[in-house]
Amino acid sequence: MELFKNMKISTKLVTLTGILGALVVVTAVCCLYLLSSVSEQYQKVFDEDAYAATLATQAGKLFTESRNEYTRFLTRVDPMMRQESMANMQKCDRELDVVLGELEKRVISTDAKKVMSDIRGQIDTFREKLSSCATVRKYLSTRSSIWVNSFAGVFLYLTMKKLLL
Repeated sequence: MELFKNMKISTKLVTLTGILGALVVVTAVCCLYLLSSVSEQYQKVFDEDAYAATLATQAGKLFTESRNEYTRFLTRVDPMMRQESMANMQKCDRELDVVLGELEKRVISTDAKKVMSDIRGQIDTFREKLSSCATVRKYLSTRSSIWVNSFAGVFLYLTMKKLLL
């Protein structure tokens, strides 16, 4: 304390300003470090989770497109149009399998792996039922007139909605 009593006021102010300046610099360095750490964590979450959410959205879109094509397949009378619908449905299914594969690669936790396994099982069950309905539809379309053919498509569509949804 004796040291401060003997100092001039200007020296005391310069010393105090220097100490406060050093504290400001230390605080700024700590804040910059924390900001860069938060930025890295945010980027990591964005890269992983946002991409996974995009994949999940794509999977839902492809599944819906596949179902829509199947509905068209059931209700169309022209064999060429039905064949086109079947090709589009198979294309959507292949793309869906690729997207689900990418999504499964990103799954880390055991709970999420179980959910993905359940989703995959439900999609496989859905496809088996669709395949059965498609087989009946093809059989009926080769054996019947145009009026019965159209009726069969509508009937199978309503049956599919009842069984699968």
